[in-house]
Amino acid sequence: MEEKDYLYFNFLGKRCIKYTFKQYLYHLEDLLDNKAISNDDYENARERILDIGNDQARFFEDQADNYFKINRIKEDL
Repeated sequence: MEEKDYLYFNFLGKRCIKYTFKQYLYHLEDLLDNKAISNDDYENARERILDIGNDQARFFEDQADNYFKINRIKEDL
C-alpha cells in the first residue's frame, strides 16, 4: 500500500464516521426543536455522541496506522 492510498483511506474513513455522527446530532437537534427533550438532556446526549464519534475516529485512525505499518513490514521482507 502506498502512502497516498493510506491517506485516502484514512480521509475517507474519518469522513464517513463524521457524516454518520452528524446525522445523530441533526436528529437530536430536531428533538430539541420539537420540545421532545429538555436542554439538559440535549447537552448530555450531544456530549455522548461527540465523545463516541471522536473515539470511533481515533480507533479507525489507529487501525489504519497499524494496517499500513504491517503492510510496510511485509513489503520490506
